[in-house]
Amino acid sequence: LHQLEDMLEELQKVIKYRRLSSKFQPQ
Repeated sequence: LHQLEDMLEELQKVIKYRRLSSKFQPQ
């Protein structure tokens, strides 16, 4: 279960990063 929580945290980070990058580079 601990690993799952870590994976979720990493996913959230990636999503935030992708959202930010999409703001600077709209497709």
